[in-house]
Amino acid sequence: MIGFPGLSEIYEYRHALSAAVMHWERYGMIFSKFVGGFSFGYLAISRRSSRYLIGSALIFISDYMLSGQRSSLVFIVIVILSYLWFVSMRRRFKISDLLLGLSGLTISLGLASFLLGRISPYVIGIYDRAFHVSVGLFVRYLEQVEEVGLYWGGDGLLGEIFGGNGQDYRIVIGRNYFGPNVSANADLVSDAYINFGVGGPFFVFLILRLLISRRDSKFFLHNREAALVFIIPYMFALFSMGLQTALVTGALAVALLIMKITSIRQEHGISGHTPSRLKTY
Repeated sequence: MIGFPGLSEIYEYRHALSAAVMHWERYGMIFSKFVGGFSFGYLAISRRSSRYLIGSALIFISDYMLSGQRSSLVFIVIVILSYLWFVSMRRRFKISDLLLGLSGLTISLGLASFLLGRISPYVIGIYDRAFHVSVGLFVRYLEQVEEVGLYWGGDGLLGEIFGGNGQDYRIVIGRNYFGPNVSANADLVSDAYINFGVGGPFFVFLILRLLISRRDSKFFLHNREAALVFIIPYMFALFSMGLQTALVTGALAVALLIMKITSIRQEHGISGHTPSRLKTY
């Protein structure tokens, strides 16, 4: 099953993987990817050693080769840039310089492709994923509710609690609007809406807010290199998963747990202006 799929083949890879593994195994792979890949990234930053990046890269590349998840390729870039920033560049540049440089590079590549008259499908794909996919999926979820009504959790755990209709709405929408073997995963807003209607997104955001405390804010302020590696990937997860899936399968709950059980002591460390040392019990 291992290969290196192109953009047009990723859904076939995902379908093949789903057919070859049990339901819980597939979710276990996603959980392990998030926890393991970014733990290696944090080890590389905290120990100032790029060799730990090899472990992170192997995890994400293997995930892409098995499941065709494009986000895994993005996560490799995030981990490497995080390492370069905190280990090599932070004392010479501000975070605003980094963001400005990345924005300028993106715009330059887009303009160059347009002026040359040969726009790369990868450029189009990145633009489409960033600006169109999330909005387009919400429209499909909205249409599905208008046609068949709310799913009340579908075929998952929430469906058992609230008496859902027993269907996986991601598969239904993927098949109806995009083709066979497509799972139309959407962000937490769309996911909450198709299950519980207009009040769903408000309830989901309330739960997410209750999960985050001042303790987590303090951890972020004193350990930004750890928070960056642990938290930014879960922001991506919330753009493509419901809250329940992001917390359990996407391991967002693990990241929140790490922030809540890690003690913070003011010492000279790797956090720059607000140094600290981590001690996890």
